Amino acid sequence: MPEAGGIFGFPEFLTALALLALVYTASDFRYRFRIATAPLPIYGLTFWSIVAIGVSSLLVDVWYAEGWPTLSGPVGQSGLQAILGIWFLGVALTWFVFAFVSPPLFNKRTSRHLAGAVYRTILKGSGSELGILAEELIRSVPNLVRYSAEPVHRLHDEEGATDELPEIAKDAHSIFALLGSKAFCQQVARESPGLLITLCDEIKKQNKRRIWAGTLIKGTVAAALTNTDSVVYHEADEFAADYIGRVRPFTTAVFGEHQLVEELVDINSCPIDIDFRIQRQFTSRQYEAFCAVTLVVLKSYLESRSAQPSVSLYRAFEVIKQASGDLYRLKSASGSVYESDEYRRLEAEIEFIRDAIDLLQKQNRMPRNPIRQRDKRRWRTPDLYDDLAELACRAILDATTIREPSDRVWELHYNSIWGRLHDINKGAAWRHFWQRLHRKLYDEVRELDRFPNYKSARYLGYILNVLGPQVGSRTGFGREYHALHRGIINWTEKNYLQLRRATPNVAEACLMGGISFDEPHQRLVKTYAVSIATEPKKQYLDLKGGAASSDAPATPEARSGRRAKARTKRQPQKGIPV
Repeated sequence: MPEAGGIFGFPEFLTALALLALVYTASDFRYRFRIATAPLPIYGLTFWSIVAIGVSSLLVDVWYAEGWPTLSGPVGQSGLQAILGIWFLGVALTWFVFAFVSPPLFNKRTSRHLAGAVYRTILKGSGSELGILAEELIRSVPNLVRYSAEPVHRLHDEEGATDELPEIAKDAHSIFALLGSKAFCQQVARESPGLLITLCDEIKKQNKRRIWAGTLIKGTVAAALTNTDSVVYHEADEFAADYIGRVRPFTTAVFGEHQLVEELVDINSCPIDIDFRIQRQFTSRQYEAFCAVTLVVLKSYLESRSAQPSVSLYRAFEVIKQASGDLYRLKSASGSVYESDEYRRLEAEIEFIRDAIDLLQKQNRMPRNPIRQRDKRRWRTPDLYDDLAELACRAILDATTIREPSDRVWELHYNSIWGRLHDINKGAAWRHFWQRLHRKLYDEVRELDRFPNYKSARYLGYILNVLGPQVGSRTGFGREYHALHRGIINWTEKNYLQLRRATPNVAEACLMGGISFDEPHQRLVKTYAVSIATEPKKQYLDLKGGAASSDAPATPEARSGRRAKARTKRQPQKGIPV
């Protein structure tokens, strides 16, 4: 009688089954995920195959052990055991093929399985499993983009429109919607930026920029900017000498094409439109990273030579505009303000303006709008020069919350803002920017003609403190803002006393830094910091409607100021009309 179980008997089956169960339970989530997304129902097939193989192997062993009658033929006990062994080997090889050799991709046969596996993983929210999920989805990104339908915003706005899509398109939309979860975006930003790089490259390659992936892109960018250890900060280092720092794959893929960023605006997924609750928590380093990626978008927009205004850049400017919003905290700051995060945020904002103007200069981008808008009732779409000038005005307004001490005010008002925005020997782009900045400042001050307000008063106080009460020569130092200086001094000379009589509080808001009001002589006084001399240098501005200027002491500063003003009046001037 032949010995049972010589080739693949029931004992060998139990051993192989135990080994297979051990391999599965000890395997990583990565391989279980691959099995779950296979085009075949592997779990069901495996279970019923094991049941059939186990029962058959036990029956064959018992049958031949008991010597029950068998049919004569070429296949005996060994042949039957070989068939069962091959069957079991086929089940094991199927697992190994899908888990190791050829992992499943997103296609028509696997779309539903993949969507279900993604849903279960996202719902569980395990950090390690989310990281593996991001890596596994990289291989399926080309197919996910290919089978996604667009435009998404119409498909989701129109009731029942998604019912007309193929099942695979619905599954692609479901997967992208699931991947937009906050936990997954944080995981991608922290450990798996390759997913977003591949996704953006495929979107541009297949020219499908309005698919549902915008939620994933926006969420990942927000998480990357929040996490100071993400790839964005490694790439934002301008002194980086490594390959990643020079090539900047993440920043280039996500922000390197302005058209992609602009198309995402239409589906409310603009990556540089940061939620207000997030941007309010930005530190100076995070603002620096945000400015760096915005400059990449700006460069792409300028290189495209597009004549249409950029909505995405406008929204990015609105975020950067908040960088100086906390300067008021420096009022009570002790020690050096240069070490404070509020001051460094202001530095990031001013540096962004400078870099943006340099980009405009390199691309030879001229302004689209005239300097002065004659008809205030007509809406004028701002161009980039208008936006940058508005950004600078906001920084100036925020800086005027610091009114004393005079040395700190001077460092903040002039050295940190005005001096940085008025470097000499600049090109045409800088001149266009100066013209628009000065026009905005002048128009803000002239709002005091219509109604007294603290905003305009703060602008007037800033200009008086920075430029002083005496107008210099058109050809000397400060010639780039000579017209603004002359216009502001003329307006102040004629209107300040009237403003002080009507609204003393508003007039008092104009006095900041070294500017004070001399009540007996009805004049403004600019007091400079004490240097080597024993007495600080002072300049005066005699106001019309007050005491005669002859009542003032005939100091050298006062006489030189009157002579400079007389020379200015004798010369025909061009610039801002009064």
